[in-house]
Amino acid sequence: MSFDINEQGSAENTVVFESSHDGIFEQEALRALKAWQYHQNC
Repeated sequence: MSFDINEQGSAENTVVFESSHDGIFEQEALRALKAWQYHQNC
């Protein structure tokens, strides 16, 4: 899986390179990444 982090801290341009079990894990990983947000610790 590859993705970029935009200025708001959200993932975008998400690409799944390889998946198993008919995409079940792929779907869950994409859902989790959509809910995730980066926060800089400075």
